[in-house]
Formats: sequence, C-alpha cells, structure tokens
Amino acid sequence: MQCKDRLDLDVETRELVKKYVGNVNFYPLICESVKDLLAEHIGDIAYKVRQAVDAVDDKYIRSAIEWIETVEDKRLILPSFNIFFGDDFAITN
Repeated sequence: MQCKDRLDLDVETRELVKKYVGNVNFYPLICESVKDLLAEHIGDIAYKVRQAVDAVDDKYIRSAIEWIETVEDKRLILPSFNIFFGDDFAITN
C-alpha cells in the first residue's frame, strides 16, 4: 500500500511530497492458517484485512523508518512476505 498520504505532515511538507515522484510502500499483514481462513466468513476476513490496513498509520510508518535508519547495510532490507513466517500466500490488488 502506498503510504505518503498516511503521514501526518505540515502543509508545506505535504505540498512538497505531492510533487515527489517516488513513494513508500508497506505490506499490511495478517497471519492466518488456511484451515482458519476456510472456516471464517468472508466478512470476518475482510474486517481483519481492513484492521491491518488501518494499522499502517503515521506512528507505524515513522517507527519503520527509524528501524531502517539503524540498519547499517540497507541492501539487507528486502521487501518480502517470506522473511520470518515460511511459505506464505499473498493477495494483492
């Protein structure tokens, strides 16, 4: 998900960001077993996805940026769903 609009910025910075071509992306995440997903109502799954998306707010984004700043070799940071949890199934739009 693109995150520029989720940052709490002052008016001047927001105008600068609008002119910036780049973006910052985060991957909201919910962890469910296939068994649990198949047993749940689609509305409950959609609600969990909405909660994950809503959790990516200014505080979350700034925390991630602070963590990135601590990583000496930025090449080690990989956009992936498969870093900690093993084989995953990802749905994107």
